[in-house]
Amino acid sequence: DTSPLAIYMSVGIEQKAEYINPMFIELFGYTLEDVPTVEHWWPLVYPDETYRRQIAAEWQRKVAHAIETTSEIEPMETVVTCKDGSQKQISWGFVAIGKQNWAFGLNLTERKRAEEALKESEEMLRSIFASTPDAITVTDVNGRIILCNQATAHIHGFSSTAHVLGKHFSELIAEEDR
Repeated sequence: DTSPLAIYMSVGIEQKAEYINPMFIELFGYTLEDVPTVEHWWPLVYPDETYRRQIAAEWQRKVAHAIETTSEIEPMETVVTCKDGSQKQISWGFVAIGKQNWAFGLNLTERKRAEEALKESEEMLRSIFASTPDAITVTDVNGRIILCNQATAHIHGFSSTAHVLGKHFSELIAEEDR
């Protein structure tokens, strides 16, 4: 009941629900009455029929193997439509233990948003780095240049950044300025 994972415990290949934990209800908004079997789950959380068929086919194939071998599946990520209409990115796992099937979902939504924001920030910084007329260099702890922009190469008389990389930063500073 206190797990941070959404848990759906079921039996049989039809995955008839016997238990869902509070996180499942909090995360998706669906109760045991809403999703008594996985067949009730599919159209609610995957309203796009093409996506639903793709996810259901992959899930059922993995689950059938897990039930047959009393094992777990390789996690799969899906976009779930919640009862309130919001969408969440979930990493699903499943393990068959005896007659019980345990499906569990980890909410990746915030992590995915943060990764996307970071990616956008990195792209913006790369653009600034590449287009600025100022020399920018990054060195390792020993002072060796590991990254520089084209302006650095140009200002120091090199045709490309490849000629600058690996040099000690002091090699780019005029003797009288050292």
